[in-house]
Amino acid sequence: AGSVLYGDNAVGGVINIITKKPEKPFSARAEVVGGSYGYHKESGSVGGKWGPLSAILNADYSSTEGYRENGFLRAKNVGGKLTYDLNNDISFNFSGGFHRDDAGFPGGLPEIIYRLHPRVTLHPDDKAQTDDGYGVLGIKAKLWSFGRIEADLSYRHREVSDSFPSFFFEDERTLSTWGFTPKYILEKHLWNFLNKLTLGLDYYKSDSEVKSFFFGSPNRLEVTKKSVGPYILDEFSILDNLILSLGYRHEWVTFNLFQEIPRGKDTSRDQESACNVGLDYLFAKRSSAFFSFKRSFRFPVSDELIQFFPTFQVNPDLKPQTGYHYEAGIRHAFTDQIEANLTLFWIDMRDEIFFNPIVPPFGENANFPKTRRLGFEIGAKFKPLSWLLVWGNYTYIRPELLGEPFS
Repeated sequence: AGSVLYGDNAVGGVINIITKKPEKPFSARAEVVGGSYGYHKESGSVGGKWGPLSAILNADYSSTEGYRENGFLRAKNVGGKLTYDLNNDISFNFSGGFHRDDAGFPGGLPEIIYRLHPRVTLHPDDKAQTDDGYGVLGIKAKLWSFGRIEADLSYRHREVSDSFPSFFFEDERTLSTWGFTPKYILEKHLWNFLNKLTLGLDYYKSDSEVKSFFFGSPNRLEVTKKSVGPYILDEFSILDNLILSLGYRHEWVTFNLFQEIPRGKDTSRDQESACNVGLDYLFAKRSSAFFSFKRSFRFPVSDELIQFFPTFQVNPDLKPQTGYHYEAGIRHAFTDQIEANLTLFWIDMRDEIFFNPIVPPFGENANFPKTRRLGFEIGAKFKPLSWLLVWGNYTYIRPELLGEPFS
């Protein structure tokens, strides 16, 4: 979980993509991947550096038929990043991208059909298309011996069209989000021990519009979501090779809803907190062991929060979900050529948000009281020659629903 640094929705983990900064006037790369169920992906990038200015542009296309019938996915991406170093202390960057995908929704199956034919679908025509673009303007500035600041101003616009002929339903959704995420980082010694302090604040404002058609009858819904979340993370070296990390975040969220037919308004406010405690022991140059405990949270998104039956309103029974994550692991370099790692994890979730299909008349989003995920990850790397790297990973996970009616 990454809820302390990233807040809402960072429950299962965070992928933080840091694009390489070009160091040559021109560089390029290309990649082709193939896999099961008709999967293939083609990607490429070009980049360059000219004095204080550097740039990179990337694009990819991927396609798969999926394991289930009508489980296809076609996706296109294009993006890039510009960086300008004003001097050794201040740099500006602008990144942006566009994503489009077409996907099929195979839907659920009754148990008797699932056991006999798990790959079939009862919804062969349910599908969706998504267009998603974003832009981020950022600054990084060193404050000499007083640390550094980093701040991003972002905008994202997303359009989704769904079609569910099996339910006589289709809709068009737009979502526009502004974000401002400043943070302050101070790395200094405390009592001769290295300490890294991170203070930050995340603010987001989203405006959403949903145009739906149910049995041919049109309707329009507007949702405004505002969230603010301050956080603190401190990484303190108790010893030269033992690091203690402590973090905390508190986040507030407000939803304002408006529906055209029947005309109605509603408001929902909530708040949740996240924390983490971790120990990292560095027992060799490229070897370490760790233990961590983290508390995560996830607020309902607007699609989950809205209840249409029996009346339009915020679902009064839907609560934020929270999680308790325990992890321990070790990474060890046996030689300069051989390295291995092992991680064990135990995750308990409370009030996990899921879609319950058996609630009449059309199902509803609800909380499952308690779920658990147990598992481990193991991996190894071997570099027998300077030009050859062999690696492999294995992951096992056992999810459990701890309670009726789906235990």
